[in-house]
Amino acid sequence: MVKVGQSGANLVGFDLAMYSPINQGVYSNTMPLHFKIHWIYGLLFYNNSILYGEYAYSIDNNPAVSLPSNQQSHSSKNFVANPSFSSNIDISNLTNGHHQIMIITDMEYNPFGGATISVCNQSSSPILFSVQNPS
Repeated sequence: MVKVGQSGANLVGFDLAMYSPINQGVYSNTMPLHFKIHWIYGLLFYNNSILYGEYAYSIDNNPAVSLPSNQQSHSSKNFVANPSFSSNIDISNLTNGHHQIMIITDMEYNPFGGATISVCNQSSSPILFSVQNPS
């Protein structure tokens, strides 16, 4: 959890349910990525603030790859707090052996059409997997 706000009392965080890849799983050529985020926040956003959810993954601490979410709302009450993601990742360029993937999340808001403010930018714990591509 991350404390934000002037009082330090507002909390923003998330729970991650990772369905795939399976920890210690073995994959070749492609790997399914399937997870669900449950946002937990007690922030009081200004009226007409636009909320955004930004998501990405990183394999072996390489640059993050964005995941399309199209998640935004003009009201925190309508913000999708439980988005799901499902796609296949090309891992044919990874060397055979052990690797790790992390999910990166960012909740942002834009008060009054001004600059966008990040209120929770965190990464998940690494999920370990192995690659066994044919030679």
